[in-house]
Amino acid sequence: MKGTPLHNNKAVSSFAMARGQALQLHFPRLEHLGRELGAERLGTKAGQAMILSVLAMGGIFLGATVVAGVLMVSQIRQATDFKSSTVAIAAADAGIEWALYQYTHPEKDVPMPGGLSNKATVEVWCLDKDKKKLKTPDGKQDCKTRDKVQSIISSGEFNGANRIFEISDIRPFVPNFP
Repeated sequence: MKGTPLHNNKAVSSFAMARGQALQLHFPRLEHLGRELGAERLGTKAGQAMILSVLAMGGIFLGATVVAGVLMVSQIRQATDFKSSTVAIAAADAGIEWALYQYTHPEKDVPMPGGLSNKATVEVWCLDKDKKKLKTPDGKQDCKTRDKVQSIISSGEFNGANRIFEISDIRPFVPNFP
């Protein structure tokens, strides 16, 4: 093992850097082995290739993890939306039932369902043949005027899920009451 001063930019101790020189150790057997493997031909490019391949593999794993996370979040969101959607459908159905009851029993005054016990909301529109909302003189929904009501739209909403039901031509579906 022989020692020679080091005059290149390799990492050395701060003491040696302050003096402007360092001791470089040579291991002939290892140098010979490196030459057999072609290390002299590659030089520092072998280290660069290793860094690039590690970065590429890390990018692939990161991409796969992100895709898996997005898929999991969408599945969780679908499961939550399914529950909200079911409640919104029930609210929209309650609105249709209310409008049909008003249409078939105009003599009874039943208030329109507003906030339901499960905190779902419902809105109902009774429309004429021109798709205009029918209202009483005091501004309430008018689903009792049998000769004007052409269609009913009910919207149920719960936790961000909206579902809408519509009966587009009500007359064939509801029998004529005396």
